[in-house]
Amino acid sequence: MRKKLKKIGLVVVGLLVLVAAVAWWLYCAARRVPDFYQQAVSEQSQQRADGQELEARATALYSDLRHQGDWRTLLTSKQINGWLAVDLVEKYPHLLPPTVSDPRVAIQPGLMMIGVRAQQHGVETVLSVETEIYLSEPNVVACRIRRARAGSLALPRKQVLDEITRAALRAEAPLRWEQLDGDPVALLTIDLINDENGHAVSLEKIELHEGELYLAGATRDVEPDEKQLGGQ
Repeated sequence: MRKKLKKIGLVVVGLLVLVAAVAWWLYCAARRVPDFYQQAVSEQSQQRADGQELEARATALYSDLRHQGDWRTLLTSKQINGWLAVDLVEKYPHLLPPTVSDPRVAIQPGLMMIGVRAQQHGVETVLSVETEIYLSEPNVVACRIRRARAGSLALPRKQVLDEITRAALRAEAPLRWEQLDGDPVALLTIDLINDENGHAVSLEKIELHEGELYLAGATRDVEPDEKQLGGQ
């Protein structure tokens, strides 16, 4: 009987050690910081100037959109991250949920990585999403979700898709989902009609290069039937 109890005790101890090892591995994996995010948060010297440059380009773009003709703009990941680090915190502190902070992006050819610090079940982690962004047709932005992780752990896709859907609903943005080779693709329709001058904005090109986001399109007159649809 004693030998049997001893064996049972050894098995229980072994299981406890295994569970503890797995729990520690999961903890360390969840706390792992992706390289792109670590680099983005470490670039702090020109954040305010970069954010101001982004706002200046956004203002210039808004002016271009109000006039007929072609328009284009080029934004860099440094400008976007500078705005996220300074202006978002100072001017729009309530846009992010209380458990999320320090959003950052990294741009590679054809891909954008997005990361945020977050609290998941009492553990601080970095949630990251790798997405391929392109136009499926004029004014329809496609975001193909390639990977979603908490640290180095894969996140359930349903959780990611639900969060994106909720964010679109809050922003009143028309969103639908498709599948491409097993990957979910979010399709966001951008329909901009300027009621002041009767012009429509068409987004015709999105290009992601190393550290850069290029957007181009045109502003044109709206046909009467388009005006009616835009007002609905």
